[in-house]
Amino acid sequence: MNKLKATTLLTMLTMTCLFLAYNIYAQTAVSITNYGTIGTIGAIAVNVTDLQWGTLYPAGSAIRSILVTSKGNQPQSLNMTASAWIPLNASSYITLTWDAEGKVLNKYNDSLMCNFTLAIHPNISGITSFSFNITITATT
Repeated sequence: MNKLKATTLLTMLTMTCLFLAYNIYAQTAVSITNYGTIGTIGAIAVNVTDLQWGTLYPAGSAIRSILVTSKGNQPQSLNMTASAWIPLNASSYITLTWDAEGKVLNKYNDSLMCNFTLAIHPNISGITSFSFNITITATT
């Protein structure tokens, strides 16, 4: 085989592999709709009661911010939990974190902008919508 034919064949094989990889990814990249509510425990207030995450895709993530304000007179440490996942297996493929775990609001009206990150596992399957509850707890 001459050098030109070998180069052409290699180029065609590479293009075919790239095309197949794109199509496999495109077929698994289904959109996921969702909804989450926010509740509080303790002497704090938040500026929203729910978060809309928008359309998410496998291996993707979204960040949403809320303002947490102290309504107590003593220092309060913040904690967040996610619960009541629908469907039940959603938490196996979807992870919620935030950047305020253990942070302290020291006095009345102290505020903190908190960022939530929702990450979707690359191998998620069978879930096209989900919901869950977020609870922010402030303890003295």
